[in-house]
Amino acid sequence: MNLKLMTLDSSRAYAEQMAAHLDVELTEVEEFCFDDGECFAAPKENIRGADVFILQSLYDCERESLSRKIIKSLILCGSTATASSGRTTFVAPYLCFARQDRKTSSRAPITTKYVQRLLQSMRVDRTLSIDVHNPAAEQNAFALDIHLDLLDSRVLYHEFFLDRGWDRRPLTLLSPDPGGLERVTKLYKGMRRHGFKDVEVACMYKTHGSEGSANEREIAGHGIMGNVRNRDVIVYDDMISSGKTVKECAVHAHSSKARSILAVCAPHGLFVGKANEYLDDDFIQQIVVTDTVPPFRLKNPN
Repeated sequence: MNLKLMTLDSSRAYAEQMAAHLDVELTEVEEFCFDDGECFAAPKENIRGADVFILQSLYDCERESLSRKIIKSLILCGSTATASSGRTTFVAPYLCFARQDRKTSSRAPITTKYVQRLLQSMRVDRTLSIDVHNPAAEQNAFALDIHLDLLDSRVLYHEFFLDRGWDRRPLTLLSPDPGGLERVTKLYKGMRRHGFKDVEVACMYKTHGSEGSANEREIAGHGIMGNVRNRDVIVYDDMISSGKTVKECAVHAHSSKARSILAVCAPHGLFVGKANEYLDDDFIQQIVVTDTVPPFRLKNPN
């Protein structure tokens, strides 16, 4: 198989690790922007008939805006099709715009569908991502036109917990809201298969305020449904954004007589806004995220 793995500069470190694991060389990409902001991205070598994988984690950072990353990614995807690649797979460890997956009001956008249409227009054959916000909605948005493969990081957490001997602790897996219960239940079932005996599932009831922008709306917890008393709690979610939800989990777990928040686990750590303030809580022992988004916004990422 003639496999070609390529990336853009902002995800090069991630791609280099992947290339080393697969024992392949990265295909070099010519990438630059003109003075007026117009971007250029294209493979530097022959990819005719090749199975091309383009890796780009789509998050905003100081080095490069999310908008520019999206545009560069689309240009590179399009240029591989123009260069007669056999198949193009777009690999987005963190896939942006996944939270707006349905109409929440009469004029609300459905951005999951729009991202799919953009990739389709660049003749992408398949998309690969890790732990999207709503797998069912994402798969529906990508159905028929582009194949979507979703990887699950749960197995990494099973190993992480076992390595630390947490299978001998009384654990409660806490979902920050009812919408995340299915995600937490899957983690629970996997832990049971890995030999965890004393593990339970609980859920915090959470509401969002209706005023202001999405980042400004007040998040409030209203108690925990489930048993956390005298137990170590593991909060599990798909992402940590501002950390306000994590803070609410810590407040209500503490008031419900939990021993500690043993860990807050999420595949994607964005840590925007007041995350450093909200997560600075002695009741929270550690934050555990994957490297789909580097924790560059945290003051003490280790």
